Parts: sequence; structure tokens; C-alpha cells
Amino acid sequence: MASASWEDVARGYRRYREFPVWAGQKLGPNNQGLLSRELIREAIVFDRGGYTCAYCGRTPGSVSHAEGRRRGLLLVVDHFSARSNLAERRRLDNSVTSCASCRAVKADLPRDPFLDELRSLASAVAARHARSEGARGEAAG
Repeated sequence: MASASWEDVARGYRRYREFPVWAGQKLGPNNQGLLSRELIREAIVFDRGGYTCAYCGRTPGSVSHAEGRRRGLLLVVDHFSARSNLAERRRLDNSVTSCASCRAVKADLPRDPFLDELRSLASAVAARHARSEGARGEAAG
């Protein structure tokens, strides 16, 4: 990934601050007005990913709109391939935007087995929903 200019970083951070995507307590600028490296890293990763989960495709706005009520979607930075040390895990080319739900299911799975698990989970939920809808229809009819 090419290095971002300061204007790109500032634009990403301003956009990042507009969304309710905080993963726990985050500190704003310190007493010298400087941002932590972690906040800047999150801002770059979220902006690059378009504030969309790389695994399920949901955004905070789409979840709120689909449910018809105010509900946020917690976005986090995830490393999509496990690395041996902290420096390698925090590399921007190994970081993607993920929702907290997908990250919890993914845990330490490699990408392909995780996507298989996500597909299996989605089909199981859809099948259960169809069965419950069918049972309701039979009870009413």
C-alpha cells in the first residue's frame, strides 16, 4: 500500500469521527493535541474499507435503515491473516474493517475456513427462520 498523504489521513480521521464505531473506550487527542497511532490506524483502515464490514458487507447505516430503528453496528479493525508478532498484525496491508459479530465468529480462523463458517451460519439461520415462519402459518391457518 502506498503511503497516505497527511491530507488523506486528516480526511479519513474526520470521516471516522462522524460514525459511532468506537470499539470500547477511546481517548481523543492527548493533552498536546496529538492523536494516538491506534486512532490514526483505525481511521485509515475504516476509510479505506468504506466503513463496510469486509466479511458480511454491512455498514452502520444499512443496519439502522434495515431495522427501521436507531441501532449502531460496531466496527473494529481485524487482521485477516494471523501473524506471529504484534508489528506484523498491525500492518495496514493485513488490516480490514470488520463488524464485531464477524470478528467474534472469525476469532483466529484463516479467511477461507471463516467464510465457509459464515455461509454455514447464514444458511442455518435462514432455514430456522423459514421453519418458524412455516409453523406460524400452519397454526394460523
